[in-house]
Amino acid sequence: MEPEVKDEFGSVPVGSYMIVSSESSDLAKSQKSLRALKEKVEDIKGVDSVVIKGFNDKQAILNLDSNKLEGEGLNVTDVTNAINQEFDTSPLGDIRAGKEKVKLSIDTYDRLDQVKKIELFSKTKREPVTISQLGSLKEVEKQKSDIVSYNGKPAYSFTVNIKPGA
Repeated sequence: MEPEVKDEFGSVPVGSYMIVSSESSDLAKSQKSLRALKEKVEDIKGVDSVVIKGFNDKQAILNLDSNKLEGEGLNVTDVTNAINQEFDTSPLGDIRAGKEKVKLSIDTYDRLDQVKKIELFSKTKREPVTISQLGSLKEVEKQKSDIVSYNGKPAYSFTVNIKPGA
């Protein structure tokens, strides 16, 4: 009888690449391409994940006006639910087109001005009201959790991890 061997180590990094530029602004232009590359690499059989470090990620900050909410008969939970419903889409699956795997999805919001137009129903006025009428929504840069550089120049690291036993 052969012993059963279990790998408890998790994913294993097999390659790490540095994307370097002398200017942070030039480096930032590559973020969209790197995100697309990440998705393609993660679709490769045996790849567990891809980790990119060094991006200046952004986040949306919504400041709601409590007087406006009250005037519309709404509360923070109503706004949160409206936003979540817009983003809560069921995965449609994927199909194969030749050798390429294509993910099926519904268009999602990719700009703040689209989110500002999400409508809620005013409980007092009995008419639609948009997020932008209830407060302000702005995009700010998140504080970097990982600062990456290579030979003193700004960089991104792109690390490919494989599944155990792959």
